[in-house]
Amino acid sequence: MPSRYAPLTKWLDWRFDLGGRESWVDFARIERIIGAELPASARTRRSFWANDITHTQARSWLSAGFETSSVSLKREMVKFSFNRRLLETNRQNLDLALLEAVHMPGLPKRIPIHEYKARFVIREHDRTAFESIQEGLTRTGGVEIGFYANVHEPPQRGRRTEPGYGSIVIYDCYRPSAPISLLFADGRIIVVAMLSHPSLRRVSKWPAPRRVAGLQFAGLWQERQRFLVPWPSEEWMRGDDISLIGAFALNSSATPTECLRVCKWLLREAQTFERGLRKVLYRKRAISPQRAQSLAETYLARYVAPSDGIARSQHHVWNMNPLWLLGADTPPQAAMPSAPSRPIAEAEQRTDAQNPPE
Repeated sequence: MPSRYAPLTKWLDWRFDLGGRESWVDFARIERIIGAELPASARTRRSFWANDITHTQARSWLSAGFETSSVSLKREMVKFSFNRRLLETNRQNLDLALLEAVHMPGLPKRIPIHEYKARFVIREHDRTAFESIQEGLTRTGGVEIGFYANVHEPPQRGRRTEPGYGSIVIYDCYRPSAPISLLFADGRIIVVAMLSHPSLRRVSKWPAPRRVAGLQFAGLWQERQRFLVPWPSEEWMRGDDISLIGAFALNSSATPTECLRVCKWLLREAQTFERGLRKVLYRKRAISPQRAQSLAETYLARYVAPSDGIARSQHHVWNMNPLWLLGADTPPQAAMPSAPSRPIAEAEQRTDAQNPPE
């Protein structure tokens, strides 16, 4: 039984015969070509237009030697680009199928398209994530979040190119001096956030009396699952420069609205960390790292963090040593996460018995 998207294959073949190598087509025209309405996911999920050979709709353009190179859900348009190597693979498989029909012995195996596409799966995921986040940021109109996007040139022999599919730099319009860079590479998004104030970007510039407390606050920040952390590993902690770094995997079916929520959360985490660090280092009345961490948790709890189904952070949570917290305007008992030991508790009871309240 022919697929409902078979007319789309014929239409792409007709466009190729006319010399069309790239074609922007709106969703309404595709519906007229196939004679039926597209499913609702075609207008809400970018993964519907992914070059996945396991999807019925994807086989309609892949079998014609085309692949989707760009999708705009806002304008409801998709761009089909011709790929000669993909077409040659399909023609070889077609010739082998005709020879198999006459039972010719000694034929080689067919070339599965999914093996050809396997090396492009990661780049396809990067492209989908890049376009989803770009479209989500476009919907703000530049009022809340400003951004600029750059698609990197594909790798070429003998020529240096930037890694990954592309990069997007976002910033809060009220804090333009603290940009966040998003690099789409290897199926994940690598994030680097700059701190807005120059005095916070180097540990050596921190006030010497409160430098240990600042390091302790950064260590406490590592105890929770974050999208952005000051040091992703112990080795990074030895350097003098400090910036927020993270990596997360974005779900291929995330909508532009969900992607916009992720970007807002990244900006919120960066702002919360910088605000807490500034309190620990420069507040006139000293504040302990635990108190600053508690205030940061209270502030972030007012908002809903992106779920793992949308974006999954790949940061490794640290196990904070309680001894790190000694000497930061905090008594040793308050630094320990558990209740005080039995000898300490008995000593406190004896002191209360000797000095009863009036």
